[in-house]
Amino acid sequence: MIQTANDTAPVAYEAQVYVKDLDLKVWCGILENSPAVLSVGLLTTEEGYDFMWEINLSSYLQKDDKRIYCTSEMNVPTRAAVQ
Repeated sequence: MIQTANDTAPVAYEAQVYVKDLDLKVWCGILENSPAVLSVGLLTTEEGYDFMWEINLSSYLQKDDKRIYCTSEMNVPTRAAVQ
């Protein structure tokens, strides 16, 4: 079981996914009817990324000299997902 924004949900399967923008492999829980998401909190606490979101500017993740910009949809930072 994992905690989602709406409730708890069972996770029956996991898959290791390579995130090209971050050059990082992550283990992901597979959920029905759910978009692909990645925790900014885990990226900052476990993978060494900084997350910045300044007033009226785009948000971004940064590690060393690499900066990955996000767009904002309904006040949620996003990146294009793999289809």
